Amino acid sequence: MDTTIILSRLNNLKEEENKVTDEVKGLLDRFNSALDSKEKERLGLEDEIIKLKANRDDTKENLRTVNKNILVYGFNLDRVRQRLDELEQKGASVKKYYEGFLMGPVTNIITVHNPSLDIENQEVSTADLKETDSRPLNSIFPSSPLLSPGKEGDRESIEGEGTMKPAYDAKKIELLKKRKELMTAMDTIFSKYEIEIKEIEDEKKRLRDVEDTIVKKDEGAKRQKEILTNSFVAYSSEIKRCMEKLQSSANEEIKIIGEFTRIIKGIDKAAIIVSKDVSDILNKLRKVD
Repeated sequence: MDTTIILSRLNNLKEEENKVTDEVKGLLDRFNSALDSKEKERLGLEDEIIKLKANRDDTKENLRTVNKNILVYGFNLDRVRQRLDELEQKGASVKKYYEGFLMGPVTNIITVHNPSLDIENQEVSTADLKETDSRPLNSIFPSSPLLSPGKEGDRESIEGEGTMKPAYDAKKIELLKKRKELMTAMDTIFSKYEIEIKEIEDEKKRLRDVEDTIVKKDEGAKRQKEILTNSFVAYSSEIKRCMEKLQSSANEEIKIIGEFTRIIKGIDKAAIIVSKDVSDILNKLRKVD
């Protein structure tokens, strides 16, 4: 038998085997690589979606807190401004009364007339009183003979003349006392209104400082709300994009798996059925080995 035919067929078989093996191996490798890539992409997208949802939930919670703070700031601003309006009205009322009090007649404060004094429309200054008290009688009546030592009748005449002086001085002292009471009352009332006005202005200043602080916080919260709102929208949009991409990738993965399954199952099993004669030979050779 010519062995060249055997060698030729054997070589052709080896070449065909290598070709088929390479094609099948390459096909299997491509399918396996595609499936590995799709699985990696799917897991990555699922992980990314989980993180995005967590960030979106945190942003939503922060947004809820900021909205609550804005409501509180608005409520507090209303209260502060309402109180400022009340103080403004109260201060205007007090100032108007205070100015009217200053411009009004003194008799609106205290009535100084005392019927027992029989002195009306007369003012006595402290200087006048001191001058009257400090002058000796001879400076008032320098040429009066009543001031010179004389007879008993003269002394009686002097004593009789002097009975008018203590009564007049007592009336002046009483008048000065009333005047002092008047000035004290006025000072007390002025001081009361001045203190009240100062307290109102101090409270208004404190409330304006509080108002400025709340306004700044409110503006900051509104800026933060805008940032958080934009972030929430961005997270939601990114989640949607990843979900769509995941769905598309999953569809491709399902198609690859289905096609790979079809190829594996589609191999004609009849093509690899070995004839009985060859099977006996293979079995015999296996036993020899």
